[in-house]
Amino acid sequence: MKKEMVIFFSKLSLGGMERALVEWIKNENLRKEYNITLYLGYVKERVLYDEIKDICDIHVFCKGKWNIFGKIISFIKMKTLKLKKYDVSICYSHHHKILSELTLKASNNNVLFIHTDLIKSRTKEELERMKNDLRIMDYKKIAISNRSIFMEDNRNKSIFREKV
Repeated sequence: MKKEMVIFFSKLSLGGMERALVEWIKNENLRKEYNITLYLGYVKERVLYDEIKDICDIHVFCKGKWNIFGKIISFIKMKTLKLKKYDVSICYSHHHKILSELTLKASNNNVLFIHTDLIKSRTKEELERMKNDLRIMDYKKIAISNRSIFMEDNRNKSIFREKV
């Protein structure tokens, strides 16, 4: 019997993070083991969406324009979302508090993906606020897309301790 996986991501456009996610979802070994559900804030470009629409269950919070109204509607939908329990939940967007909340709520076996060097891209205060807002230390695992980001600066190690 397949396990259930849910992934929360802010948007699907044509960027590198998006391409990496789509290629991962398309991996047959992963799909043999998991039924995949993907929650998206919105879809900016349909190219990648079309590549995975038939192989995973996709839910888009904002189906219209991503303007102030779309953002408000999406926020309300996210806050009122009734989630079942999943075997694993993944926050694929490391800077959205609400997606982090949903990920932590969806499963006790949760993973936070980080796609950038947080030390170089944030001040110490911003980093501490992000760590608290996203409840980073509540995650079971943290995945970093580029190992050199983690290894190049020992301060990254102190942020995430043994979670990586």
